[in-house]
Amino acid sequence: MIRPTIAADTSTVISLADATGLFEPHQLKELSLLLANSLDGSTGSQAFWLTDDDSGPVGMAYCEPERMTDQTWNLQLIAIHPSRQGQGRGTALCTTSSKC
Repeated sequence: MIRPTIAADTSTVISLADATGLFEPHQLKELSLLLANSLDGSTGSQAFWLTDDDSGPVGMAYCEPERMTDQTWNLQLIAIHPSRQGQGRGTALCTTSSKC
């Protein structure tokens, strides 16, 4: 399932980002701040997307609107848990997040 990220997902998203090995500690803090600023707790973010399975989120994508354009988004981050890579989850996230 692919869905927008909600505030309750924040710690899971940070853990997922950490598991990928792509982030330095200061970058994880920046990601946490970005999530806090994007999520108000009641609705999902149209910029952060998750893919999950029975055990919870296993992948994420972050996109943001291109300034001075209409309906143009930039994919800034995509990360899939190492144990779930190669299963098409990244492709599915790219397809969904491109419709932000």
